[in-house]
Amino acid sequence: MELLFIGLNHRTAPIELRDRLAIVPTRLQAALADAAGRTGLLEVVLLSTCNRSEVWTVAEDPRVGSEAILAFLCEFHGVAAGEIQPHLYTHTDRAAVRHIFRVVAGLDSMVLGEPQVAGQVKEAFEAARAAGATGFLLERLFQHALHTNKRIRSETRLGEGAVSVSYVAVELARKIFGDLAEKRVLVLGAGDMGEQALECLEGAGAGTIQVINRTHQKAVEMAARHNWQALPWESLAEALVEADIVISSTGAPHPVVRTELMREVMARRRNAEIVLIDIATPRDVENAVGNLYNVFLYNLDDLNGIAEENRRRRRAEAEAAERIVEAETDAFLHWLASLEIKETLVELRKSFDAIRLQELEWLRSKMPEMSEHHAALVEQFSNRLINKLLHGPMSALRRGVAGSQAAGLAEAVRRLFGLTK
Repeated sequence: MELLFIGLNHRTAPIELRDRLAIVPTRLQAALADAAGRTGLLEVVLLSTCNRSEVWTVAEDPRVGSEAILAFLCEFHGVAAGEIQPHLYTHTDRAAVRHIFRVVAGLDSMVLGEPQVAGQVKEAFEAARAAGATGFLLERLFQHALHTNKRIRSETRLGEGAVSVSYVAVELARKIFGDLAEKRVLVLGAGDMGEQALECLEGAGAGTIQVINRTHQKAVEMAARHNWQALPWESLAEALVEADIVISSTGAPHPVVRTELMREVMARRRNAEIVLIDIATPRDVENAVGNLYNVFLYNLDDLNGIAEENRRRRRAEAEAAERIVEAETDAFLHWLASLEIKETLVELRKSFDAIRLQELEWLRSKMPEMSEHHAALVEQFSNRLINKLLHGPMSALRRGVAGSQAAGLAEAVRRLFGLTK
């Protein structure tokens, strides 16, 4: 068994491809069933966020597992392998452990140190668990990732004043307009990112905020928590006519703001400028909308410049967090090696016992006149002989648990004695 993580993110793939590989909540169970049913994948978790799509697995064989994951990505999303492969990264063993620890801590995020990703990973694991796609190894890895994140949050200042993609979106609006007190803002989407955007807008002093969500009740509840106005989905065009700024994160599988709609909206606005900040994956706003006169459209990739300022400020804290990640990676791998050592010890003893019992049967067949007393002495002798023969390799294996070559030592013993795995 081997940890095998394959995916792409905002650094390796353009937003157009990330859109195509995003898994919306309504398709997650189908995706898990598809991936978990692939040959060679023993455990599966699917992580799909605004900036990454990853498949986390335990594979019987890394080569077979890699082929299975690529086939899943291509077939489930309807994308050719040649379009995906140049943008994929693959992590195994130590690199896989380190990767999940960094992801959960926000060290691999566009917004360095963002706390939201830990919740997204938790949701991904809960969905995989509910689908019966996880097992002992990924569950233990997930719990250790949460422990690592807790250490980082308590022992470094990486999480102080932690920001999110929603925060960066509002910062972009402030860079464009300066004071937001006189601006009318429309928030599309009433999920976590929508609420974070609303809170950041309040902190930035936005004058008027309206909320629209396809499920109107969710918009009503979110708006009520902040004393703003919720509008029905049917009011989208009217709300766009009135808005100066739109921040969108609906989670819809297809664009909800299309070019034809915005062309009509701009005619009614008499081409008054409007800023659309689309932080959804897949994107909520059709790309061609940005070609319309006085429509200024920004997506996740456009937020990188502002996020870089955040990365510079947090670099020292990130270095301290990385040291914790390395230490916890060592700790997890030590635990994993101890499992492999224990399994190898059990298999080694079973193998020698099987040979011992086989040879005892042969001896009894050759000496049917052997008394019970002598048979017991021979049995005792065979056990003592096996114990002495195994003492050296078993002691070496037990000592290997504390060393850095434990997994390699266990594999060498398995190969030497022809043990199954």
